[in-house]
Amino acid sequence: MSRLKSFLLNMLIAAASLVLLIAALEFTARLLLPETRVRLVGGDLFVKGKAHPRSMVPNFKGKLISPEYAVPVTTNSMGLRDFEYPLKKTTKVYRILAIGDSFTWGWGVRAKDTYAKVLERLLDTHSRDGTRYEVINMAMPNTATLEEIEVIKEGLKYQPDLVLIGFLAEDRWSQNGNDLYDNVVYWKRLGRKDTKKISRRATEPSLLSRSRKYVLAKLNDVWGFLQKHSRGFSYVMTKAGTFLRTSLVGLREGGHEKELGKAWKITQSAFLEIDALAKQHHFNVVIVRIPFLYDVSTKETDKVSEVLSEFSRKHGLAFFDLLPLLHRHKTKRLYFSADGHWTPLAHKVSAEGIYHFLVSENILGADVRD
Repeated sequence: MSRLKSFLLNMLIAAASLVLLIAALEFTARLLLPETRVRLVGGDLFVKGKAHPRSMVPNFKGKLISPEYAVPVTTNSMGLRDFEYPLKKTTKVYRILAIGDSFTWGWGVRAKDTYAKVLERLLDTHSRDGTRYEVINMAMPNTATLEEIEVIKEGLKYQPDLVLIGFLAEDRWSQNGNDLYDNVVYWKRLGRKDTKKISRRATEPSLLSRSRKYVLAKLNDVWGFLQKHSRGFSYVMTKAGTFLRTSLVGLREGGHEKELGKAWKITQSAFLEIDALAKQHHFNVVIVRIPFLYDVSTKETDKVSEVLSEFSRKHGLAFFDLLPLLHRHKTKRLYFSADGHWTPLAHKVSAEGIYHFLVSENILGADVRD
C-alpha cells in the first residue's frame, strides 16, 4: 500500500471515529440532559424576500416553545402580533404604537401579557373622561432603531397620538440583541456611508474580506444547525449564555470605543429622525429604555442611562428609564434564564411604570387617574 493510500485510509478512519464520537455524545446528551432549545413551531414568521423593512407573515399561527414556556404566536391580517384594529380612529380614541424588538414583541409570553397590552388595559381602566385607549404592538424580533423608522412610517396609517420606542442596549460591542450593535449593522446594510472619509477603494471589498465574509456565513450556518438539532450543543450554549448574562456581560471590551461611539451617533440620529417625523405628523414620542438582565443584576454605573438622559434633555425628547424600576424588583423572577427575555411579571411591572410616567408627565393630554 502506497503512502498516499495509507494516509487517506487513516484520514477516513479518523473522520469516521469523530462522527461516531459526536453521535455518541449527542445520544448521551439526549438521554441525560434536559431540553433547552427554543423552537418556533408553525413555519417562518417573517415574509420571505422582504428585507427593508422586514414584516411578519399575516394571519400566522404557531407556538413558541422552550423548557420555561409554551405560548401561542398569532398575527393579525396586517402581520402584527395583536388584535385587528381599523385604520381610521373612532371618536374618543387615543392610539399608541409600541415599537421595539423581541422584548416589546413579547418573546416567551402571551400577547395579552406584553407590556403593550397590559398598558392598554391600565389606561382603559383609569380613563375618567370616556377616552378609549388602543396600544398597538408593532414590534418585531431583531429590529434595530433605524429599521423602526420604517416601521413607524408604516404605522402612520393608524393615525397614532403617541409612539413608544422600546430601546434595548448595553454599553459594549455585542450582538445579542443590543440595539447599538444592530443599528450599525443595519446602517451598513442600507449602504449609508460617510463619503468624506471612505475612498472608492475602501468601498470595494477585497478578496480577503470576501473570503472572511464567506467563512463567517458558513460558520453561522453551522452554528444555527447545531443550535437547532443538537441538544448537547444547545445545552452548553444556554448555560454559557445564562452565565454571561448574570456574571460577565459587564466586562467592557477595551478595543471597541470607536465602534461604540459610531453606534451612538447612528442611534441618536435615528431618534432625531423619529422626532422630526413626530413633529411632521403630530404625534408624541417616548423613548423607553429596556435593560438587559445583567444591568438589573449589577451595581455598575450604567452609561446607557447617562447618555440617553443627557441626549433627551438636550433635544427635548421624552425618556423613561426602566432600569431603576426593575432594579427595585430584581429579587423577583423578571427574566427567563434560558434566553434572557422578560417574564410576564417584568412586562406587568414595566407597563405600570410606563403608565405612571405618561400620567405624571401629562403626555396623554387626557383625564386619567394616577
